Parts: sequence; C-alpha cells; structure tokens
Amino acid sequence: MFKITKWAGKHPTLVRFVILPVLFYVQCRMAFVLGAEMFFQGQSLSVSFLLIAFTIHILVALVYPYNAKELIHKFYYRLKTMQLVACVSAAAMWGFIGNQTAAYFENVRIAELELHPNVGYPFSAVAVTVTSNTVGESQSSMLTTKTYFKKYFKNVIVKIKKSVLNKPKTSDSAKALLVILGIILMAFGIVVLVCGIQCGGAAGAVALGVLGGLALLGLGIWALVGGFRRAIKMMRREAVH
Repeated sequence: MFKITKWAGKHPTLVRFVILPVLFYVQCRMAFVLGAEMFFQGQSLSVSFLLIAFTIHILVALVYPYNAKELIHKFYYRLKTMQLVACVSAAAMWGFIGNQTAAYFENVRIAELELHPNVGYPFSAVAVTVTSNTVGESQSSMLTTKTYFKKYFKNVIVKIKKSVLNKPKTSDSAKALLVILGIILMAFGIVVLVCGIQCGGAAGAVALGVLGGLALLGLGIWALVGGFRRAIKMMRREAVH
C-alpha cells in the first residue's frame, strides 16, 4: 500500500486528473444505482440515514490532521483508515441520492396518472428549486439547468427501474452485497492512491471534502431536481386563506 501511495505522490497529475476522477465516478455511480434499486425493491432510505452519513463525514474531516503530509510516514494506516471512512460515508450519501431521486420521479409519474402517491419523499421539504413564479422560464438559465438535470436523472431512473423489474428477484440480496463490496473495494483503491491530501498539504476539512467524491455537490444537484414543492404548496394555501 505504501509503495502505491508513494508512486501516486510521484505522479500527482496523472492521479489527480485521470485515475481518481474515474474511480470517484465509478464509485458514486455504483452507490447511486444501488440506492435507486433499493427503492424499487421496497426500501426507502430516511433522512436519518443521510444525517448519519453526513455527520460521519464531517467528524472525520474535523479530526483529520492539518499537517497530514508530515504525519503520513508515522501514521500511514491511521490516516488511510480515516480516508476510507470518508469515502464510504460519501458513497452512502450517493446511495441516498439515488434512492430518493427514484422516489421523486416515481411520485411524479404517479401524480401524472392522477393517482395518490404511496411512497414517501422525506427530504422534499428541504430541497431547493426555482419555480416559474420567481423567475421567467424563458430568461432563466437556472430553470434550463434544472430541466436538463431532471431529464438526465429521469432517464437514468427509468433504466434502473427496467433492469430491476426484468431481473430475477432471488438474486437481489446477493447482488446488493456484491455492489456494496465493490463500493468498499473502490474506496480502498481510492484511499491508497490519494496523494492530493499529502502532496498538497491542504487542511483536513478541504481534503476530506474532495475525498468525499463530490457527494455534497451531488446533494445540491439532487435538491435542485426535487424542489420545495410541498413547502411552496403550503405557503400558497396559507396565502389564499
């Protein structure tokens, strides 16, 4: 492990801009798909799950040493363990994103069929969006971005749903375990290769933010897709009354 990390430190450009982005993308995509598949199998992740994963990530960032570059030789395995925990917690957040994105689009589909949704979308009350009442759609780049993300994630969720419904259900548990194992192994590969934290000498919070696989950005995108729909409806009702 140490030799691989040492090699990564000697090739920072290749590792930072090629290898790590690919690994982060694959890990986040695996977690997202797993979360969406869990929804279609009847398992909806709660906000508590997200808060636990987020709290773990923040705690690791807070305790991660500022001078990791100087401590890497003395506390190599301790630092790598902390990085592994950060990677896994970030993957858990992406799993939540996939799970609740699937719930959102399934609720929208049911609403379009004029049926009452029978599944929960627990985080919709704190998601962020822009409505046509706040800015003109023809003049809003934010709405264009929102529409683009909605279309992209909707197509992804449709594909995941088809794959879940068309595969034998007896393999669900085995497949989920394999995907989880793959995510952990992917995280292990990431932390072994990570040299940006040690090479750059960045603060722990910034370093773990990067190590999180852009999970927080993913939460922002997911929130953009969801929206303050329930909160806005309640505000409109109160205004009418």
